[in-house]
Amino acid sequence: MTDIIIIILLISAGFLVIYFILRNRFSRLIRKNTFIDEMKKELNKMIVEMNEVTDRNIALIEDKMTHLTNLLTKTEKKIEVLKREHERYSIVREIAERKEQESLKNMAEKEIKPSREEVIALYYQGFSAQVIASRLNMPVGEVELVIALEGEKKHE
Repeated sequence: MTDIIIIILLISAGFLVIYFILRNRFSRLIRKNTFIDEMKKELNKMIVEMNEVTDRNIALIEDKMTHLTNLLTKTEKKIEVLKREHERYSIVREIAERKEQESLKNMAEKEIKPSREEVIALYYQGFSAQVIASRLNMPVGEVELVIALEGEKKHE
């Protein structure tokens, strides 16, 4: 009977060893699965946070794009107004320059060239062609031509 008890004890000890080995392996396996589950949960949290941050950033970028589009539209309108004003200014400036040139030209012609009437008036006062030419700063030939044309008008 002691043999049977020893065999039963040995078999029980073997079962106990097998139980502890299996328990240790299962606890490792359970710990691995628990760790993997915890990692999955943590990764899912991170993904959700990243999605929220991304959505916020996209909303901010869209707002900025809208603001920039509005600014661009306003700027384009102002540029068009400035172009029209520049065209108007250019036209007015061109007209003013033409008028100024014409008036300067007219003034210069009046100042530089004495009128035909002045030559004739001096001639009828009895001045010679040389004296009239020197007084009016004109060539003698031109004075003589004006006098000759005046004489022809009287004969007609």
